[in-house]
Amino acid sequence: MKNKKIMIGGMLSLVLLLGFVIAFSPGCQYSLSNPLNVYPGEDKQVDYHLSASADYNGTSMVKAEIISGGEIARIADSNNVYEVSQSKTGMAHIDVKVPSDAPIGSEYTVRLRFSDVTPSTGSGMVGFAVQYEGAFKVVVVEKSATPALETPASEGISAIWWILGIIVVIAIIAIIWFVVKSKKK
Repeated sequence: MKNKKIMIGGMLSLVLLLGFVIAFSPGCQYSLSNPLNVYPGEDKQVDYHLSASADYNGTSMVKAEIISGGEIARIADSNNVYEVSQSKTGMAHIDVKVPSDAPIGSEYTVRLRFSDVTPSTGSGMVGFAVQYEGAFKVVVVEKSATPALETPASEGISAIWWILGIIVVIAIIAIIWFVVKSKKK
């Protein structure tokens, strides 16, 4: 009897979880561990990419809101609701403007909430309110006399990959040698 209840409970849980699909995911190049560096008075734009999950075939409407850090950040788009599907990626543009009198070294945290506001269709459907929160840190740095140039990514295979490749080849040769040697005995 106890095993039957466990099996029925497991099957019911499986049926309920089969239809649960996360429709979208936000992403940004800045985070709490990778801050946006700005100098006092500088105005920069941060882009949040809103993409559909690989296993979601519908269209979602995603609403972006700033929940903290509004003193330096605002959503630059005229509409803060974005359409996201497999064929269409949403892009939330966040303007960041640090006051000109901000002390060097001061830090701000900007937190955003992304909510699925897609109207439900059909009757008898149970919807889940999906929300993501994202955050990034803004650090005030001293303005350099010359603008920093981004170094282009080097092309080709770096030295670490060559070393790892050689180690893997040596390991494969050693394994083959031991297998052949053990078969001869």
